[in-house]
Amino acid sequence: MSGLGLLLIAIGTGGLKPCVAAFGAEQFRLPEQRALLRYFFSLFYFTINLGGFIGMTLTPVLRKAVTCFGDDTCYALGFGFPALLMVLSILLFVLGKTFYKLKTPKRNIMLEFVQCSWCALLARLRRRAPKHHHHWLDYGKQDFDSKLIQDMKVVFAILLLFVPLPIFWSLFDQQGSRWTFQVAQAKWCLASLLIAVGFSHGRQSVRLPNRPRSDAGDQPANGAGSDPPLRQAAVSAVRKGAVADQSAASHGDWRDDRRAGIRRRCACWPIAEGVDAKWCVLAGILELVLERSYPDLPGKHQGSLNVVNTLPCSLVLYSPFSNTRVLEAAKLLRIENLRCHNRSRYWLTIDAPTLCGSTHFSKEHFEVAAILEESQEDTYIISVNEQREIQGFITDPVDFRKSVTGAPKLRVDFIQNSNTLENVTVALKGPTGVEDVYFVGASSSGVVAHVIVSPYIEVPQGVYECTIGSQRNPNLYQQHFHFALGGVYSLIIRENHGKIQFVKLYTMSDPNCVNILWQIPQYFLISVAEIMFGVAGLEFSFTQAPKSMKTVTIAGWYLSTAVGNLLVIIITQLNLFKSQAHEFFLFAVLIVADMVIFMEMVCRYRFVQLEVDSSALIMSGPTNAAQDD
Repeated sequence: MSGLGLLLIAIGTGGLKPCVAAFGAEQFRLPEQRALLRYFFSLFYFTINLGGFIGMTLTPVLRKAVTCFGDDTCYALGFGFPALLMVLSILLFVLGKTFYKLKTPKRNIMLEFVQCSWCALLARLRRRAPKHHHHWLDYGKQDFDSKLIQDMKVVFAILLLFVPLPIFWSLFDQQGSRWTFQVAQAKWCLASLLIAVGFSHGRQSVRLPNRPRSDAGDQPANGAGSDPPLRQAAVSAVRKGAVADQSAASHGDWRDDRRAGIRRRCACWPIAEGVDAKWCVLAGILELVLERSYPDLPGKHQGSLNVVNTLPCSLVLYSPFSNTRVLEAAKLLRIENLRCHNRSRYWLTIDAPTLCGSTHFSKEHFEVAAILEESQEDTYIISVNEQREIQGFITDPVDFRKSVTGAPKLRVDFIQNSNTLENVTVALKGPTGVEDVYFVGASSSGVVAHVIVSPYIEVPQGVYECTIGSQRNPNLYQQHFHFALGGVYSLIIRENHGKIQFVKLYTMSDPNCVNILWQIPQYFLISVAEIMFGVAGLEFSFTQAPKSMKTVTIAGWYLSTAVGNLLVIIITQLNLFKSQAHEFFLFAVLIVADMVIFMEMVCRYRFVQLEVDSSALIMSGPTNAAQDD
């Protein structure tokens, strides 16, 4: 069902977006309303992003605020609300139909486009035509009229210019994937974040840019002055033609004036790609900072061990993989990157004092076994059994992966040395008053001394009141713990003869230390790049295409977005880099190379002005490489 739903969304989006943009632009009379056409594409792009913003914010709120069908959330409402809005939009479109300028299609232009392309390509490969043609589409003149072929030449020249665009979209659409993972590694503290933004600007006070400034010490608000060589290189790609266009426009020729405006807006594309490269570099730098807080996981043929002393006295630890270590009470000793192949057994010798708290040991030297698993980190908890002997317990491997939402992760390791307590519970009461209760089960093997490990649970950040109770005594132990964003915690509890003798919260993976507002420069740059790229691209796709094929070129524009998403999937699945930062830097290099190629293509493109019959062309600029055989 999910696949069917995605298929329907793809069909609906592919049929809706190109037609809506072209339909709205056709409501204007050219050249009288060419300025309004420019505003229309800006407003159209704004409404698309506004709808996406509402969908990303309001839909999750509705899903979580309402319960339905016995679940804590209501996905039916989350998907039903956008569907209702679509029905409402169709109703509004039907009610306003009398106000629109409607054109009845006389033929299936998409079918003719595909048929003519296929026939011309086959004829070109087989050389069936009696003479050699300059353009490969001319091989289809035997079966199709010359006007269709002439229009298709313009379309293919535009589509060739769209070839480098997927690189840009492959970076842009990572906002919902890679950037989300970075958010999960960041902390959400507004005060410290504002300080971070202030230091990032090299100022003692914080000032958020809201309008262009003319101060000599400040850089231009559009970002061009921050990288003069980049902007100069992009503008130089169209400067020669722009000089001629301005000369023609000064004589009142509206065709040349409009062509000059299109040329200037096309210069925004390489600049937008340069801005896109900047945010990739910023994302890579931020990822390098975040990686400092990532745990060092054991690799192949390696294992790691966390040794926890739950006894009230210091112990001396002798092991074959490290020097003699003194393990103080309630401390954790992390031994990393031990040699391990599949499963390896290590024998540990522990020296303990005769009197350890209230426990009298029968001897001072104990030998215990620890089993390590390859490529994982295990926890070895040192406890005591009913025979007053030191005993060790291996728990489930530690899961260092932070939650996708950034919420703290917690698990409970409960060591039970007797069957005195029944129905033991561990309750966590958060700042909102909601209480999470974990029920400690009994030993399935009948062994008295055993360890019970809970699955990892996600809790909101904050201070929690932890209450350990049993069937007879609901308040055996109480203590407050603080859980920070991104932290991975283990709450280790030891029971002996009906009493809770040890409780401590261990941080297995450090909380997030980099503020989330460090992503603001990235979002600012990518927003600037999208505005410069998307609006100019839609206008170019419409104004440069023949009348009968405007939806074809706009569909090609949106197709570049899909190809960009596919490119991201390919690169990520190849798993070329162990570090996410290196992948960001790779994308930065790709977008810079793409920018250079795209600048050259824009410089060579013939900007077209179509006459009333949409077939006669007025061109300017060098010969278009797209029209060569």
